[in-house]
Amino acid sequence: MNREQHSFGQFLGTHSSMSVELSKNPSLLKNREYTSSHPELDAYLKAHPDAQSQVAKDPDAFLKASQQFNSTTKTGTTTSTTGTTGTSTTKTTTPPPSTSTTNTSKPPKQ
Repeated sequence: MNREQHSFGQFLGTHSSMSVELSKNPSLLKNREYTSSHPELDAYLKAHPDAQSQVAKDPDAFLKASQQFNSTTKTGTTTSTTGTTGTSTTKTTTPPPSTSTTNTSKPPKQ
């Protein structure tokens, strides 16, 4: 079951306008007019009979679960990027060593 939801989440990721429409009205997944006017969706559902049966039972729950799989992946990427930024900020706070060069410019006393 999770595999079908994950797969459909990936499908929606490559069909953003359809994803927006379905988010607003998940029952469109069961609408024959809608699926026939979207050949990619129609082909996907025919190629994934388990997904099709889950859609028939509860399109709202199937769509929400599919979208959660997709958003979980995006969140992990964002966290990784944030960690890298924090490390580089720490490096920029180190003062330059140029002040010690100024003190040694006088010749030593003998």
